[in-house]
Amino acid sequence: DDPGLLARLNWGEYKRNIVGQLIDFLSAREDVYQQQLLKLMTEVAKVEDFSHLARLDNGETKVAKAKSAVEALNVSGRSKRTT
Repeated sequence: DDPGLLARLNWGEYKRNIVGQLIDFLSAREDVYQQQLLKLMTEVAKVEDFSHLARLDNGETKVAKAKSAVEALNVSGRSKRTT
């Protein structure tokens, strides 16, 4: 929704660092970007295919960590909806 957000990022970095920059920026200004953070979390929680990680060094470990993180996000989302 905000092209200016993407302009702030250092696209020469690794993907994980770019994402970290984005999350840090959004969360530091949650009062302004709460909806974007929630949408991002919702979309990440929908991820079911981690095959792109399996091909990397230590792929099985990366897949397991990613699945665990997504599951934790889903559990957190479910518990907030029920409270």
